Order: sequence, then C-alpha cells, then structure tokens
Amino acid sequence: MKSLKIVAALALVVCAVPQLASAVPVTFTIDPVQSNLQINLVAYLGGSPLPSLGQGSVIPASNGKLANGNPTDGSVTSYQGTIKTDLNFSQITFTGGSSVQALNSDNGGGWAPIDGGGPQSSFPQYLTTPALRASANYGWALAGTVVLADLRNFVLDPVSGSLALGGGGSFASTQTLNVLSGLTNYADTIGGVFISTPGSTNLTGAALGNGAGNGSVVFGPANLITLTAPVKVVQQLNISGTPVDLVVSGTLVATANAVIPEPSTMILSGIGLAMVTGFGFLRRKKS
Repeated sequence: MKSLKIVAALALVVCAVPQLASAVPVTFTIDPVQSNLQINLVAYLGGSPLPSLGQGSVIPASNGKLANGNPTDGSVTSYQGTIKTDLNFSQITFTGGSSVQALNSDNGGGWAPIDGGGPQSSFPQYLTTPALRASANYGWALAGTVVLADLRNFVLDPVSGSLALGGGGSFASTQTLNVLSGLTNYADTIGGVFISTPGSTNLTGAALGNGAGNGSVVFGPANLITLTAPVKVVQQLNISGTPVDLVVSGTLVATANAVIPEPSTMILSGIGLAMVTGFGFLRRKKS
C-alpha cells in the first residue's frame, strides 16, 4: 500500500512536468536592413483594375532609398520596431503589444498629397511645389498621374494563436496584422474627375489577414534567435467611397537574445521535483 501511494505521488508530479515546458516571453527587434514591405493599391474603373505606381516613378526628385541603400519608388519601405512573442522549442505565439513601424521612403522629398489631401492641384503643381508634399512611408500614383495617394504613420501589431514549430523551426503565417495607426491621403490631379475632393482615410483598427507562406524561428549560438516572418495581404478597403485593394508583400526579419529552457532541462527538473516530493512523503510516513 505504501509503495502504491509513493508511486501515485510521483506520477502526479511527473504529470505536472509539461507545465514547466510553457513558452517564455521573447521580444524580437526588427532589422530594418532585412525588413521591407511593398504595398500597392488597386482601384477599379468599370470593373477593370487600375494598379498603382510608386510616386518615385513620376516624381524622380523625390525618389528615396531603403535602409539597405536600394532605391525605392514609394511603394516599398523598410521597417523597424519590435515583435512580441511567447516562445519555446515547439511553438510560437504572437501575443500582441508589438510595434512594427514603417519608415519614410521619400528621402526628404515628400510624397503627395499632404495630410487631408490638401488643396486641389494639378500634377505639375505637385511636381514643382514642395509645400504640396510631405514625408510619408508610402506614395502612389494611380492611372498614371491622375490620382496621387500616400500613407503616413503606418504601424502594425501581429497577433496569432499558438503556432507549432515544424522542421527547421517553420510555422504557418496565419497572423492577423492589426493596424495601430495609418493615414491614407488622396487627391485627384485633373479636377476631381475620379475623386470629387481631396481627403484622407484612417486605417487605424483595420485587421489585415496574413496569407503568406511559412515563417521560421532559428535558434542559433549564444542564445541568438532569428525570426523570419513573410507577409502577404490582399484586402479591400474603402477610400472616398471607392473600393480599393490593399496589396502587401515582403518579409520582416527580427532577432532576440533569450534563453529558452531545453526540454531535457525541464524533464530533469520534473524528475528532481518528483524525487523531493517522494522523499518528503516517506519522511512524513516514518514520523
């Protein structure tokens, strides 16, 4: 009977070992040199798509550069900030509370229009008047130079449930990218034919579903962990009463220095705890 009680006590403690394998909080820092996202807008006229161009292709003086030195036309920019997760060797959870911040891509030349859309102006005026432009994360031209639009203060917060880590640390990219802030401004350069008046649309609160391929977590030497998170979003937004597809693609790369408990350490800790519990049980019985 005594033996059965001891075995039962040990079994209860060993069953508790998986609780010791819970994920630990890890905050990753985004590498701007390796983290670029391209965003394009696709409007529709009579059912036909009108894809956007980066404003740098039509406003060369404003053509900027990414953090890695490569030129950008306004539709691509680098990212900085942090990504918060719960992590162990078998799963990752994007917990929220992250700040994935787009950097400005205009190199100081500005993308058009200014916040709120500014005054109705012709394309040559946007081209030659710096006051009609302002620094922005993204800048686009739709239907050639007919409609100009930009995006400022764009910040994302990826959130997910628990995602299993497979071979090579791969995980499904099924996060929701919550928009913490982002203001899209737009203006028609030919007298309001396509957009009656200049204006803006606040994207804050939008939830963008990520449909990219697998991401990965790589556990390197000296506790260095590298997170690679691909992004692929196609989501319809309403801009000035017009449905517009927001198309996002690219990759975020971030690193962290963190100690993740090894599974063997967890098991040994559980066995040690079981032995201590069993010894205490025997001492109580003898006394």
